[in-house]
Amino acid sequence: MYMKKKATILVAATIMSASLLLLGCGQKKQEELDQYKQQGIEAMNAGNYEDAVKAFDEALTLQGTGIDEGTLDLCYYKAAAMYNAGEPAEAIDLYTAIIKYDDKVADPYYLRGSVCLKEGEDEKMLADYEKAIELADNSYNMAIMIYTNLSASGYDAQGRTFLQETLDLKGKSGDDYVGRGRVYMALKEYDKAVTDLQTAVEKKGNNAKVYLAQAYEMNGQKDEANNILSEYLKDDNPSSEALEALGNMKMGSGDYESALKYYQSGLECKTVTNEQSLLRGEIAAYEYLGDYETAKVKMTEYLAKYPGDAGATRENIFLQTR
Repeated sequence: MYMKKKATILVAATIMSASLLLLGCGQKKQEELDQYKQQGIEAMNAGNYEDAVKAFDEALTLQGTGIDEGTLDLCYYKAAAMYNAGEPAEAIDLYTAIIKYDDKVADPYYLRGSVCLKEGEDEKMLADYEKAIELADNSYNMAIMIYTNLSASGYDAQGRTFLQETLDLKGKSGDDYVGRGRVYMALKEYDKAVTDLQTAVEKKGNNAKVYLAQAYEMNGQKDEANNILSEYLKDDNPSSEALEALGNMKMGSGDYESALKYYQSGLECKTVTNEQSLLRGEIAAYEYLGDYETAKVKMTEYLAKYPGDAGATRENIFLQTR
C-alpha cells in the first residue's frame, strides 16, 4: 500500500514538473514574441521601417501557424511597416491575405484602399472603400474617414460621392439622424446639419447633443452651442465620438490644452470607434501648443497605423523640419 502510494506521488510529481517546464517554455516564448513586437513598434517610431518588418517577421514566426487575434495584430503592424519601407505592393498583398482570412471586416478593406489611393490605383481604391462602407459597423463614420482621406489627396468630388451614399440610406432612427448630421457638417451644410441633429436629440440619438452643439458652433450660433454643451456635460460617461467633437470645438475656439485633454480622454475610452480622427486631433493639438517633438512621435505612430493618409504624410514632412 505504501509503495503504491509512493509511486502515485512520483507520477504526479513528474507530471507536475513536466507541466511547469512546458508552462515555463510557453512563457519564455511569449516574452520573446512580445519583445520582437515591441522592437518592431520602436523601429517604426524611429522611422526604421525595414528593421520593423524584420522584427514583426520574427514575432510572427514565434506566433506559429495558427491564426488568432495576436497574429492579425502583427500582420496589421507588418503591413504598415512594409508600406512605409517602400513596399506598397507587399503591404497590399498582406492586407489581401487578412481579407481572405475574414472578408467580413471593414478595416483591412479601408487600409488596403488607402494604400491603393497613395499608389494611384483609383479603381481598386474605390472598390475597397465601397466595401469598407458596406461592412462598417457605422457607415457614416467610415464615409467621413474616407472623405477626409480622399479630399486631402485631391479627390474631393469622389469623397463627396461616398458621403452622399450615406445620406441616401434614409434611416429614421436617432443614430441615423446623428450620422446624417455629421455628414452634413463634413459637407459644410450647417443648416441641414442643425436640422437633422435637432431631430436626433428628440429621438435620443447617441451623442446627439454634443454633435448638435458642434453644428451650432459651426453655424455661428454660439449661445445655442454653449447652452446645449452645458446640458450635455452633466453626463458622466461621454463616448469617444463625443469627446472628439468636444475636442474639435475647443480647437476651433483656440483652447488647445482643453482640446488635447478631450482627445486623449476619447482614446482612453473602453470602446473607441474613432481612433484615427482622435489621433489626428491629438497631433494637431500638440502642434498648436508648440510641442513639436511630441507631435513628431505621435505622427510616426499614426502613420504606422494609417499609412494611406496623404495629408498626414505631408504634415509629417513639415514636422520633421521643425
